[in-house]
Amino acid sequence: MNIPRIAALSLLLTTLLLAPALAMIKTWALPDLVRKAQYIVIAKVAQQTEIAVDKNQISTMKNVLLPEKVLKGDWNPREPITLMTKKCGEPGQIGWLEDQPDVPPKGFRVVLFLEKGPDGSLQTVNLVQGLWPLDPQGKPLGMGLGTTMAQLEALIKDTRQ
Repeated sequence: MNIPRIAALSLLLTTLLLAPALAMIKTWALPDLVRKAQYIVIAKVAQQTEIAVDKNQISTMKNVLLPEKVLKGDWNPREPITLMTKKCGEPGQIGWLEDQPDVPPKGFRVVLFLEKGPDGSLQTVNLVQGLWPLDPQGKPLGMGLGTTMAQLEALIKDTRQ
């Protein structure tokens, strides 16, 4: 084999191996996440139902959440939030869908950053970044780790002005 051919094959192999590592979502700064969201709501997971499974064993999940507090937007707090998500496998396991919102089990509380999708359905802003699970004391986990609810509420208030 000659040197140019080896170099070309090495470059191709490097590109193929690095592409999946670079395919993760780009996280947004919190002010951008707040600005993009039409609705920001603290909600409790009420129901999760698998409504379809495709040929690749990817489940479509219907998640119903009950609003507890609307932080941004004009969402009616008496109206449940229906969020459709995709799921396959468990976090960290082979087959798991990375960067998809992972709604915790029934009874857990979350902060949702929501926008309407092209079809009019609700979706999280920037995929996984738009759903923050809350610990039992109400502290954000997941992509919200390190942010307090007081900081989030102050930022929402600042963006309204």
